[in-house]
Amino acid sequence: MVSVVLSILIISVYSLSSSHSIILEITLDRELPAVLGEVANDIDAQLLMPITIAKVMANNVDYQDVIRSGDKADNHQKIIRYLKNIKQNFDTITAFLVSSESGRYFSANGLAKTISKSDPKDQWFYNFMASGKDYELSLDIDESNQIPTLFINYLMRVDGRPSAVTGVGLSLASAGFK
Repeated sequence: MVSVVLSILIISVYSLSSSHSIILEITLDRELPAVLGEVANDIDAQLLMPITIAKVMANNVDYQDVIRSGDKADNHQKIIRYLKNIKQNFDTITAFLVSSESGRYFSANGLAKTISKSDPKDQWFYNFMASGKDYELSLDIDESNQIPTLFINYLMRVDGRPSAVTGVGLSLASAGFK
């Protein structure tokens, strides 16, 4: 009787161990990659529009001309109107343009500040300008509203030279990145 119980116990432990290994293998080799692929596709789909918006902003010849001319004061309202329009029409929490020449940081709310190489909060700009990338995604707290934000920074080239960074910011909560 003891040998029968012991045999059943050994077979049960072996079956449980084998089942566990099979389930783990299926999960890691098949199901997890499929789920991760779906998540990646969902994120790509959510980011496609804001990345495209930032790219269109960076390639807007009217605003390249404004940067080329030194973003003079008589063009400030034009820049701000454009950024306000982007923010409203595409439901972003911010739209911005930062000139590398003047350091002026424009947002939909106006001239937000003048950035400085000596300010640690502005290093994102100088690091991105030096990176050689066309665009980047950056998580930070938006200084104007203290909301955790996904920024899409896009490099604006004027006459082939990196001259500004423009883009949009998305609230992490409203973008579905909770």
